[in-house]
Amino acid sequence: MINEEKLLVELNDLGISVEKHMADADKNAEETLGFSYKNQLAMLKNVIRHIRKQPKIGGWIPCSERKPEKEVPVLCQWNKINGLDTEVYFSILHVDGDEKWVADYGMPNGEVVAWMPLPDPYNGEEENDV
Repeated sequence: MINEEKLLVELNDLGISVEKHMADADKNAEETLGFSYKNQLAMLKNVIRHIRKQPKIGGWIPCSERKPEKEVPVLCQWNKINGLDTEVYFSILHVDGDEKWVADYGMPNGEVVAWMPLPDPYNGEEENDV
């Protein structure tokens, strides 16, 4: 997983204003940019689009946007309407072969609204740990 915001901040700190370059490329491509520069900016735009589609650290992905790969466990938020109130639950679920959300204990009794990838498992002390 990547931290999109940190990456974009680092690019901006290097003097690369990604949003400005993308806007300039769209606005000035036919007027002033040379062929090579246009290709470079087009490539940069594609890279940025790709980065933005990647799972984000701590970032919820709405189910209306996309679902995770089948059979891959993810952390989900799902809502259960109980009378007039909505109860919010968090569970580890996966999408089965029938495109349904399921868990080891069955299906959630409500609507899954968002999900995020699970973190990597803890493997003991890291090199930087003291």
